[in-house]
Amino acid sequence: MKHVVHYHNWLFLFGFIYYLIIPLVVVCSNKWEDYPGIDNIYLYFKNRYIYGYLTMVILLGLFFLLGSYTPRLCKLKTQMVYCEKIVPSKHFVLLVSPLLLYCQYVIFQNRSYLFQGYLVELESPFVGTIATTSLFVLFIYLYNKIGIYSKTVDKLLVFFIIEMSIVLLGLGTRMYVIIPIISIFIYLIENKKISLKRLFTISGFVILFILAVGIWRMGDKDISIDALLYIGIAEPSLTWISAISLYDLNEIPLLLFPKQFLSSYINFLPSTLFPNKSELIASLPLKYDNPLGATSLYTSLIANFGLFGSFLAIFLFGFLLTFIRLRWRTNYGRAYYYCICGIIPFQLFRDSVEIINKELFFTFLILPCLFILFSNKRKIRFVK
Repeated sequence: MKHVVHYHNWLFLFGFIYYLIIPLVVVCSNKWEDYPGIDNIYLYFKNRYIYGYLTMVILLGLFFLLGSYTPRLCKLKTQMVYCEKIVPSKHFVLLVSPLLLYCQYVIFQNRSYLFQGYLVELESPFVGTIATTSLFVLFIYLYNKIGIYSKTVDKLLVFFIIEMSIVLLGLGTRMYVIIPIISIFIYLIENKKISLKRLFTISGFVILFILAVGIWRMGDKDISIDALLYIGIAEPSLTWISAISLYDLNEIPLLLFPKQFLSSYINFLPSTLFPNKSELIASLPLKYDNPLGATSLYTSLIANFGLFGSFLAIFLFGFLLTFIRLRWRTNYGRAYYYCICGIIPFQLFRDSVEIINKELFFTFLILPCLFILFSNKRKIRFVK
């Protein structure tokens, strides 16, 4: 049986360095303090925090890797691939068409919000509807590529993903555009459908484009090397404010009851029907500052579980990812794994638990499951 690459470990390592280590390097260098937003870090950062903070985040990283490698240490065998030979039925198109039409209606109704940068305060139900639909279609697209392969469905889903990505960029949202790119890249790499040279070339252009979008969101029309570099550094640094402010304003508890984590599942309810659902989700019990709304993974873990609880939570997360990778080898499990990989390097490290949990367990798991059960007749065969 061929070696199974654990892409989630490499993606986690990237996000770990980008969001938890690079901001510390930036603030210690004292070369960026005059740039917009970076000065907020110095309201909370003190040199004496360096060793304590580094100890905590390094332990978090080690516990993730320990959890990720535990299934292999226990000699958990890789499951043989189940190739589900799917027979597409007319129900697939019948079910997906109303969804696509509804999204066209939502986009048309909210067209005045598009391509306004930060100048317009967006209605969250609109963003939530488009983002959730885009990620759901991503799963169906990967599921189709792995098992069904219907060219008609493939073209329809590709068109829809591109359309949703343009709309999301028009709303100033980059994260929900990055997720499909990473997920599809992982699929292409694993199935040897793209060369490394082409992958790095495309990735370079994508990175420059995403950074340019960041400049546009700020209302700046001049794209320069300094501006691109600032956007690249500002993303993790401004997210890090929530981490260093939490470290500065609180005594770090050893254990906490995860009220926000448990109540975050309320976010599964559709925003269109429950626009005030966020009011039912518990707030974090510790003080912290996040001027731009981004919440560091460090903050989410510590403020939900406490220090020791965070070690256990990140250990279990790493264990779960490897278990899915090794044992859930059906088309559904593989598509799910690719989608999870899409959120790991960026969104996992900068969005709140209610967003992450909704994507992990509703958008990528429950919703596609219901859709597939009603849309396909399935014939399963075992493939070595």
